[in-house]
Amino acid sequence: MDIKGSPSTGRVYYFPCIHSTRRGSALVDSMALPAVVAERDDWAQWRPVELARDQRRWDALVSAHQEGGFLQSWAWGRFKQHFGWAPVRLVLPFGHTTPPAVAQVLFRRLPYSPYTVGYLPRGPLLDYHDDEALGAMAGALDRLARRYRAISITWELSVPGEPDLTARLVQYNLRPTKGVQHGATRVIDISPSLEEIIARQKPKWRSNTRLALKHGVRVRQAATPDDFSAWYGLLETTSARDGFTVRGLDYYRHFWESTRGSGDTVLLLAEHEGTLLAGIMAHRFVHEATYLYGASGDAGRNLMPNHLLQAEAMRWAKERGADRYDMFGIAASDDPADPLAGISRFKAGFGGEAIHYAGAFERVYHPLLHAAVQRVRAGALG
Repeated sequence: MDIKGSPSTGRVYYFPCIHSTRRGSALVDSMALPAVVAERDDWAQWRPVELARDQRRWDALVSAHQEGGFLQSWAWGRFKQHFGWAPVRLVLPFGHTTPPAVAQVLFRRLPYSPYTVGYLPRGPLLDYHDDEALGAMAGALDRLARRYRAISITWELSVPGEPDLTARLVQYNLRPTKGVQHGATRVIDISPSLEEIIARQKPKWRSNTRLALKHGVRVRQAATPDDFSAWYGLLETTSARDGFTVRGLDYYRHFWESTRGSGDTVLLLAEHEGTLLAGIMAHRFVHEATYLYGASGDAGRNLMPNHLLQAEAMRWAKERGADRYDMFGIAASDDPADPLAGISRFKAGFGGEAIHYAGAFERVYHPLLHAAVQRVRAGALG
C-alpha cells in the first residue's frame, strides 16, 4: 500500500506514483502530485486511498467485480498513456466492502491550459447500493480532481441502469451526460461446450458459418505488420461504406502490438483463395473476452466471413480461459432507424443477453470553464 503515516500525529500521507512514457511524458511528469494529507478528525469522510502500482494485483481487484472489464484494466490505462492520458488507479480498502472499491481515472490536459478533464471508462467499480462506498469514492475523486486541476470528471458506469441510481448519484453532484462508450451491449455465455454455444445461435447464423467453411473461407491469426496494414485498409473501407470515423493506424496497431505478446489480443483474418475478406480484433481480460473492432471488404460478403470470424473468436476466447464474450456495443433501443440497428441484429443472431448500462455522469468542478470547453472539445474523451 502506497501510504505512509504517523500513529502519533494521526496524519496519513498518500504518495501517487505516475510513470511517464515516450509519448505524453510531459503531461504525465508535470501532473505529479504532492502528498495528500488526511487528519484524524476527517477520517469518517476521507477514507484511506491506495494508489495501485502492481499490475497483477490491480487486475485481480478489477476482475473481482462482476462488472469489471478491460477498460479498467492496467493494460488499457497503459495503452491510453501512450496517447497523452495520465492513468491514476485508486483502491478504497475500508469497511465491509468486498471486493474494495476501485477506480482507474484517466486525466488529459486541455490544450494551452493548466486544466485537465478526467474520465472513468466503465468505472468506478463498487457496490452502488452501498452509500458509504459511493460517498467515499465520490470524495476521493473530488480530492483527486483538485490535485489535477480537473474541470470535470466523467463516470461512465459499468452497471445496468436502475430507477433510483440516478437519484443517488445526483446527491453527489453527478449529472447525466453524453457517454463515450455504447449505451448497451450483448454478452454471450461461452462457458458451455462449443457445440452448445453454436446450438444457441439462430439457425440462419449457424447455416452461414457452415456456408463460409463450405466455400473455402479460412481464418488465421495476423502475425506481421503487413497483415495488420491489410486489415487496417479494410477498416478504412468499412468506415467509408458504413459512415463511421476511424482513428489513425498507429492507435490500433499500438494496442495490438502492446497486448498480443501476452496472448490476450488476437487479430483474426478471414481469407478466400488468397484474398483478405474481413478481420476482427478481440481482447481477453481475465474471464471476459471482447470483440473490439471489425472490418470487411466489399468483395466476398456473400461468403459470410463475418459469421465464421465470430465463431473463431469465441473459440479463441474459450481456449484462453474466458467464459463470457462481449460483443461490445449494440443499439440502445429497438428503433429500426438507429445507426446501430443493423449491427445489433447481426450480433443478436449469436445469442446472449442484451445489457443496458446506467449511462454516463459528470461531476463539474469549474462550471464556467466547463461551459466554455464544451463548445470546443468535441471528441476530447475518445
